[in-house]
Amino acid sequence: MAEELGAKLFPHALDAYEMITGDMIDMYKGKMICILGKVEEVKESIIRMVCSNSRSLKIQNFNSAPPLGSSIVEGNIIEVRGLLSSEPSLNFHDLVVFGNEMDMQQHTEMVKYYHKFCKD
Repeated sequence: MAEELGAKLFPHALDAYEMITGDMIDMYKGKMICILGKVEEVKESIIRMVCSNSRSLKIQNFNSAPPLGSSIVEGNIIEVRGLLSSEPSLNFHDLVVFGNEMDMQQHTEMVKYYHKFCKD
């Protein structure tokens, strides 16, 4: 009963997201991903962000209503999770706002290190 309620309240909580960088986007189309980027534009249900390799990514189905919507502003660095489509665009599931305190280059190096040495 509790699992069913949890699944209704948080439908993507048990999904596994692969953390990637902007230059890995083409390899992960159709998969659940987690990616870091800088917000370029927020317009209704769409966020446009720039990933680590200057590649633009469109985040769709974002609920821009407060409180979450009001925390997403141009220039903020965010980590977004969702399903990557072939456009490429990301079907929004969840995000974390880092403001401008995150070092994107260091994060990119960490993710590349993980994929090179730590992944199965």
